[in-house]
Amino acid sequence: MIGSVGELFQVETKYEMAFQSALGNWTKCLVAKDKISAMKIILKAKSKKLGNFSILPLKELEKFKIERPSIPKAKGILGSAIDLCGVDKSNSNLAEALIGSLLVVNDVNEIKNKSILNEWDLVDLQGTFVGKNLLLKYRNKSKDTSIIGRQKKVQIIEKQIKTLDSTKSKINPCIKKPEFCSMINKRIEKTRKQLLGLNLQARIEKNHKQLIGKQKKD
Repeated sequence: MIGSVGELFQVETKYEMAFQSALGNWTKCLVAKDKISAMKIILKAKSKKLGNFSILPLKELEKFKIERPSIPKAKGILGSAIDLCGVDKSNSNLAEALIGSLLVVNDVNEIKNKSILNEWDLVDLQGTFVGKNLLLKYRNKSKDTSIIGRQKKVQIIEKQIKTLDSTKSKINPCIKKPEFCSMINKRIEKTRKQLLGLNLQARIEKNHKQLIGKQKKD
């Protein structure tokens, strides 16, 4: 098992909503090395009644790689999703299959060129998706923690906690600035709760994958 789709996409924060909208439920899909591995996992999971899940075979996804046209130069186009997704080269088949024809734009309403609309899927920073197959969808920002880019978020939050702890330790003595200390403590607590939420979600998914992997070995 390689991981979930969402974990393999390490995008910058400003692009997170765009990719969450474009990928949709694919973010929760598991990724296996190849079709044989995926079938073994599914058969074992079915026999043990482990619940519902989906798996993509990485090796076989290569056949979905398409010849992409040159990235158009037009106002509002931020780039090809392939170039912005943060997926490792070893997993490039996955990115090509899911977002190979996707452009990330500032606002889909700014794109008027018909050739662009006919050749590319579009998604903007607000989560509006317009597919060349005429599929339209919109994902509003929710309070739910996004799977996409979670690893990078954890690293950022851990760094913030260290910075806040360091700032607090430099206040000597703390009693001289009680209001400032209280503010720092609240920020540390809030940041740790964010980290706890990310780690809890990650542990749940890790346990699920370990359980599947264990059944595979049986």
